[in-house]
Amino acid sequence: MTPKQPAAARKAGGISRAKGRRRSDKAAKRLATKKVPSGDILGYAMSDRSVAVALARILGMEFEEVEDLMRDLAQPILKVAMLGSGATQRPSKLMLESAKVAVLRFFEDEEALGDASNVIQAFYIASREPRLTFNWTQARTRVRRARLDRRRAIDTWQFCLAMLAGATNSDCDIWVAGTRKIDVDSLASLICHEALHNMARRVRIGNPYLAEETEHIAMAFLGDPQLMPATSAD
Repeated sequence: MTPKQPAAARKAGGISRAKGRRRSDKAAKRLATKKVPSGDILGYAMSDRSVAVALARILGMEFEEVEDLMRDLAQPILKVAMLGSGATQRPSKLMLESAKVAVLRFFEDEEALGDASNVIQAFYIASREPRLTFNWTQARTRVRRARLDRRRAIDTWQFCLAMLAGATNSDCDIWVAGTRKIDVDSLASLICHEALHNMARRVRIGNPYLAEETEHIAMAFLGDPQLMPATSAD
């Protein structure tokens, strides 16, 4: 069943983060960012207030409305301290499997909520579409197939933590940096983020896939950390 647009979905726009999706991604312009200790990865994490200010500006919404939506829609599996988490080891196969279990459970719970799902609400807000369809089955398949890249075969992982790699939007896999220190909660957040890409689709004629920036704004409402890499000037 294709749900109708929730009442909260009035305005939309786009915001990016640089956790990494494809090697062609460019870092988003920083807006009131805060530098944090990052271990192996040097970068910046936007505070909740900074994200709300940016979203309000992009969407033409009141700051208070955006802040309330962010608070109501945030999901613990996504809202984790990705940088400066104090992780002491690189991801193991056991850690990867534990993270997958958490994401799969989250997707199952959200799908069961139907129109009341925070994930569905966030994508409607971000897309402005009157109707969307959500391919939960394909998203779960990508989670189960997620892999670690320990040999830098997919990416150098200098500024990237995870990405989708594949020939098309419908045929791509999740890869996570196997060379960076990370904890299980952060690993689950990364996998969840990548699996949410290409899940929500338009029903109208034309390209069914949402723009990456639109997907990122939906995830920002869900509490996904807005990360940006350090530059040489930093």
